[in-house]
Amino acid sequence: IDGQAYELTTGIGTGTFYRMIRE
Repeated sequence: IDGQAYELTTGIGTGTFYRMIRE
């Protein structure tokens, strides 16, 4: 799943955390 799409579906707390892990 894409980080941006994940952030859109979960909201800014979890989405940002997920993107940090991916990067």
